[in-house]
Amino acid sequence: MKFKALNFFKHWSWEKQVLWIHTYLENTEDSTIQIQIPKLFDALNDTSFLELLPITYDVPFFIRANFIQSQSSHDEDDYTILMHTVTQHHPEKFNFVMDKLKLLSPHEQTYIFIHAGPILQLAVRGGYQPNILKLLDRGCHIESRDSDNNTALHSAIMCGHRAVVDLLLEHNAQVTTENDDDNNALELAIAYHPALIEPLLMHMVALPLHVQKSCLFSIPCNTHEHDYAHYPNVLYYAAAKHPLLLDNLIEASATQHPFSVDAFDIHGYNILHWSARHGHVEAVQCLLNRGASLETVGTGGNTALHFAIIHGQRAVIDSCSRLKIK
Repeated sequence: MKFKALNFFKHWSWEKQVLWIHTYLENTEDSTIQIQIPKLFDALNDTSFLELLPITYDVPFFIRANFIQSQSSHDEDDYTILMHTVTQHHPEKFNFVMDKLKLLSPHEQTYIFIHAGPILQLAVRGGYQPNILKLLDRGCHIESRDSDNNTALHSAIMCGHRAVVDLLLEHNAQVTTENDDDNNALELAIAYHPALIEPLLMHMVALPLHVQKSCLFSIPCNTHEHDYAHYPNVLYYAAAKHPLLLDNLIEASATQHPFSVDAFDIHGYNILHWSARHGHVEAVQCLLNRGASLETVGTGGNTALHFAIIHGQRAVIDSCSRLKIK
């Protein structure tokens, strides 16, 4: 049996609402009953409704009925109490309900939070960091998906919540996971909020090199030429697309992947060649300051200056020419 709150509930006093449900619970023999009262709960201004329920029986039963039975629902009318309290509009109710969950058995608590993906998604989309932390600390799976296969990190990026992105990355959210559109976290940042590329790269640069390459695999090196000669790692990508981040990324990578200015990719070019090819004077200067040489020859006998000339990068040509004169 499934009961949904009627509109007249919101006009009753809290005491009358609780008395009605309390009487109903005591007189029903249906152990699988699911009482859902989102409209009623939304109408309340504090936690008095739940506080009035007898602790010994009704609160655990009430919570159990409102969590376990509809955890996977995406229909707003079927939202559970935790879904309604997870937003910033109900911070005290969310904390209260989270505490009351401890009245359930460890098995039931584990079940609830393992299946709390929709609740985490609501918190992420709203940017409610304290609630996200509480959910993660109680065992909510950070890689749970929504109906479009977006993870919490995907949702945070699409909503432009920098602080939430940082929080999820600190909890090791996966950056290579793809949604139904085959987009990973970096691709979503490029498409929706380019300002979020920086924290993603700063996180990725410390990851194993094969993970970096996997995340960059579907990002073309040159969209105009449809050139999919894949980036070997984050530093090559930064040299080509985000030169102002390169110096900080090199520093960040030092502990995990010591940077060598003389390392070549599988095509026989080093990172200075890539920087010169894409016309990034800042990246070229950064690499030269770190010991890179303009005389280093890559595949075909080309130096970085040759690359700049071939691709018409006048600013790099002028900068390198002045350095060679000196």
